[in-house]
Amino acid sequence: MGTRQQGREARRAAEFNATALEGQARAASNQALREEESQRRAARMAIGRQAAAVGESGGGYGGSAGLLLEQSDVFAELDALNIRYGGQLRYNALKMQAAGERMSAPSRRQTGMLAGAQLLTGVSKAYTRNRLLVDDEDKKRKMQRQKLEKFELGTALSDYALNPNGGTYV
Repeated sequence: MGTRQQGREARRAAEFNATALEGQARAASNQALREEESQRRAARMAIGRQAAAVGESGGGYGGSAGLLLEQSDVFAELDALNIRYGGQLRYNALKMQAAGERMSAPSRRQTGMLAGAQLLTGVSKAYTRNRLLVDDEDKKRKMQRQKLEKFELGTALSDYALNPNGGTYV
């Protein structure tokens, strides 16, 4: 195969890779939106259960019980926004890779398709490994936050049971 033919093939491959990366970017963005919606739904359900437990205990929603519900709402919103942010980061990274593919097409005439494919594979593997590590850390933090919320709810309810006057000892 001649150099001109190799150059044309390299440009076609770069365009194909760029298009595929842009598709992956759109998919990552859509997935993050679905995860954000799911997080918001789960949070509404959890906060609803907390509110029901407070109401069932006969206490009001003021004082520590109210603060606990408000704190849960804030944490839920932060979780949803972190999911959205992670999706935006993945989207931007993939779009940048696609732009890099398009920009590297002319230089592939000299270096050949193999070097570009190896570079893309290496970057993709590194990104995937990094993403798996970040996802594991996110899951650990989420589990720790959920344990903390359960503990805080239990503490707030036991505090209320010990002192139903809402924080003032008579």
